[in-house]
Amino acid sequence: MRTAAIIIVQDSNQSSVHDFTGAGSAPFGNRNLALLDVLGESVLNRTIARLQRYGVQPISVVSDIDLAHAPRLSWDGATADLEYTEAGELLASVERLLFEYSRQDFKALVLIQLTAYAELDYFDVLRYHRDHGRAVTTVQDAEGALPVSVFNLKQEEECAELLRSFWNGSLWHRNRPGASRYVFDGYLNRLESPYDFRRLVTDALTRRCELRPLGREVRPRVWLGDGARVDSGARILGPAYVGAHSKVRAAALLTRAASVERNCEVDCGTVIDDATVLPFSYLGPGLEVAHTLVDGGRLLHLARNLELEIQDRRLLGRLRSPSPLLRLRDRVMARVRSGASNDLFAPTDSPEPASFHTAGEIAP
Repeated sequence: MRTAAIIIVQDSNQSSVHDFTGAGSAPFGNRNLALLDVLGESVLNRTIARLQRYGVQPISVVSDIDLAHAPRLSWDGATADLEYTEAGELLASVERLLFEYSRQDFKALVLIQLTAYAELDYFDVLRYHRDHGRAVTTVQDAEGALPVSVFNLKQEEECAELLRSFWNGSLWHRNRPGASRYVFDGYLNRLESPYDFRRLVTDALTRRCELRPLGREVRPRVWLGDGARVDSGARILGPAYVGAHSKVRAAALLTRAASVERNCEVDCGTVIDDATVLPFSYLGPGLEVAHTLVDGGRLLHLARNLELEIQDRRLLGRLRSPSPLLRLRDRVMARVRSGASNDLFAPTDSPEPASFHTAGEIAP
């Protein structure tokens, strides 16, 4: 069955794309968490890769966020078509793509509102949809509906009418009369809060789900991304992750499912315990960061639900994103080195890959 997909990516609280790309950072509660890096790659990119593994092609991403010009988001334009549109035009864009795929003789369309991470078996979902013969199949688990539907493009007019009828401005209504319902019992994280985001990191590092870190497992449950550098005096106690081109300096300690994403710097003596550091963040010397999410100068303590913005860049700060030309050069060089790799990272001043000689003490 020829199947295409549309992924809808929306700005959670109508904040601007500047919140992802500028010097400041939006509060964690104002973000689409599916766009943030999880162990080297966003849920958006991982969802696209999952669809491709199940033979769902082509894939269109419709978004009211300008993903192509958001340098701290790990978007690779080669993986899917991207259509940037105003928030009020999302429905029109999705409906137009639905008719285009129907005219190209696609039989089914997977429509995903990207607000969750779900390890769906799309072969099984599409088989169920085909066997039941309804215009639309929705996906649900024991707690309720998931933002995933499959449309029968042989019934394009009925599909378009259903899409319009159940759209309520940002989400489509979950309870569709006449739809077949596929029951999903696999791993799901609804990403409804920063706590859920952090739980996804922990579940991946402890292998409770299929999501795997982007990098090499240099010791049991310890992963280093391409170009990660760990000082010989630093310690990493697994499970833990250090992303591409990040630096962990002398006497620093990472422990209890700590994750440091790409292009970060952890300065001397700083402890990261049960915490996630998002891309392009600097952590100053001698800090103890526990049970938190860190993004540049913004810090969210999960246990206390306390969010702070630190103005002193000697403590926490934002590292400069590389220019578009440098990012392009790095992507080209990564493809040349790997032959056909999709693991493309932003450059740093130190492209030397981590090794056991530079990785310090990495304990299981």
